[in-house]
Amino acid sequence: MQKYFRELYNQNNWWITIKWTTMNLRVKKLQEEIFRASKSGNFNKSNNLMKKLVKSESAKLLAIYIITQKNKGKSTPGIDGVTYLTPESRMELSKQIFNYKTYKFQPVIRYYISKNKTFKPKDHAANNHSKLEKNKTRALGIMTIKDRVMAKIISFALMAKWEALFESNVLGFRPGKNLFVKPKDHTYAKAIVIS
Repeated sequence: MQKYFRELYNQNNWWITIKWTTMNLRVKKLQEEIFRASKSGNFNKSNNLMKKLVKSESAKLLAIYIITQKNKGKSTPGIDGVTYLTPESRMELSKQIFNYKTYKFQPVIRYYISKNKTFKPKDHAANNHSKLEKNKTRALGIMTIKDRVMAKIISFALMAKWEALFESNVLGFRPGKNLFVKPKDHTYAKAIVIS
């Protein structure tokens, strides 16, 4: 695999030549190994595989692709004011080191956005106190693009490990799961969603 990346990085404008489905499959393969090790209770193996995934070039490039090219927030800078919207800037970002042991996250920039919708519970009599008023604001913290990339890399490994350990009936805040699909309909392949 290292040979593949050496050849890739020697090309001019290599970012646009990457096959993202291949990168996704490489990350997914490691995630499935982590899942199986966690499910079987072999936590030493799963932890070693998690470290391997977090250190892999495939995970780094895929995270950069997702955060800087695929996500809606790709043009929203953090406190450093930097975005990576061109293939050249993404190639420069990929040259930086994303070591989970030494990486230091920067402070988030806080924006206040309006709560322009009113929450109306079905049972108005019992929940009158829970209505939100219009024109109030709430804080929204925006991480830097580099911090989002590092968080995405780490989430690849954490999702795979903890998906195996969660109970099947817990659906909230899990990729690929929602309240409208029966838990028995899910398999690992459906549950691990990269983006």
